[in-house]
Order: sequence, then structure tokens, then C-alpha cells
Amino acid sequence: MNSKQTKFTSFIYNLTLNEFYKEYHNEKFDFIISTLVLCSVENQKEVLKQIYDLLKPKGKFIFIEHIQAHYDIQKSLQNLISPVWKLFGDGCELNRPTLENIEELKFSSYDYQFIEFPFKINEPFDYLMGRVIVGSVQK
Repeated sequence: MNSKQTKFTSFIYNLTLNEFYKEYHNEKFDFIISTLVLCSVENQKEVLKQIYDLLKPKGKFIFIEHIQAHYDIQKSLQNLISPVWKLFGDGCELNRPTLENIEELKFSSYDYQFIEFPFKINEPFDYLMGRVIVGSVQK
């Protein structure tokens, strides 16, 4: 392999992260990508710690996740509806402090932006989602 070639291996598994972590805990990855997953995992802080552990030094965690609303009215609505939403939404919890949990891991750099959902009478579920964060963090 010359200096201009890059080895690229991708994994797509239909495993829980716990199963993946048990099998590959000694492996390290350049990138881990998560899209709308962290709202539904049983123990979000543990999953984030496992993601951190699986990254190589300078590895990146890239994510798109809906997160707890910024505004008090939306937060109150999320807190009110979240138990029912979780039952019908495959374990999804609307009101998780995902960003705060990511920041607790002390990544070396953070790059993200928010997408806010304004209230629209014909799209009430978007408003309940609160906001989405799109970004990456580097170990």
C-alpha cells in the first residue's frame, strides 16, 4: 500500500451496541456514526462511554440526534408526553440531555449545530421533537 492509498473497512451490524462492544472491545475505529439512536438506548451514558472507548486516538464520533428542547414550554411538553411516546416510539425518550452526556466525556474537540423545530399547527410532532443536533466530536 503506497502513501496515497487508504485502507477502509466498514461495519454494518444488526447487533446491539453491547453485543458489538463485547465482540470488538479490543478494536479501535477511526469513525463511529450514529443517527437517531441515542434516544432509544437503555443506558445512554454507558453507550456513549463505549463509543468513546471504541474510538482510536483522534477518532471521530459523528451523529445526528434529536435532543432535549431548549425552551421551557417544549421541555414541559416533552416531559409530559415522553412516557407515552416511549411506549409507542420503540423506546425513544424525547427529553434526554444527549448533548450534556456527550460533553461529559471530554472529547478534544466539538463541532455541531442545532436545528430547531418551530411550532406549526399542521406538524405538532416536529415541535415535540424539540431540536436536532448534527455534529461530530473528536477523541
